[in-house]
Amino acid sequence: MPGGTDHCRDSQSQPMIPELKLLLSCARIAASREDGAAIGRLLEDGIDWALFARMAIDHGLAGFAGHTLALLAPDAVRVTSSMRFA
Repeated sequence: MPGGTDHCRDSQSQPMIPELKLLLSCARIAASREDGAAIGRLLEDGIDWALFARMAIDHGLAGFAGHTLALLAPDAVRVTSSMRFA
């Protein structure tokens, strides 16, 4: 895309919800310091944990997300009955 690096957006796309941003930030084999900082900012702004868990499970990313959050933000995760990270 000329003049930009965001290959996933076009002129008609909507901004991503925080839960999706968090899921994509957590869905990595090895998270960087930058990922950790981004995750911290998202958590400070508030997350709908039930929605996040549902999205993680639906997309098969619960294991990655749970592992990343356990490493980078163990105190920030609120476990609900719908969250069962593999």
